[in-house]
Amino acid sequence: MGYLSHERAEFCVAIRSALLMKDEVQLFAGAGIVPGSVAEHEWQELDKKMSTLLSLISDNPSLGVAS
Repeated sequence: MGYLSHERAEFCVAIRSALLMKDEVQLFAGAGIVPGSVAEHEWQELDKKMSTLLSLISDNPSLGVAS
């Protein structure tokens, strides 16, 4: 979401979201990769974001994929 004009632009990007359907939930998380980003740190951050979302719908929110 955002706006774009000749003088300026501003955008908002959701880094955590969920799509709820009848009996299914799809969770999404994103990262901002910039010069100097460390892949392992970005992966750990994604794990934390997804764990936060999972904690809302699960008794066992730990993904255990990032070390």
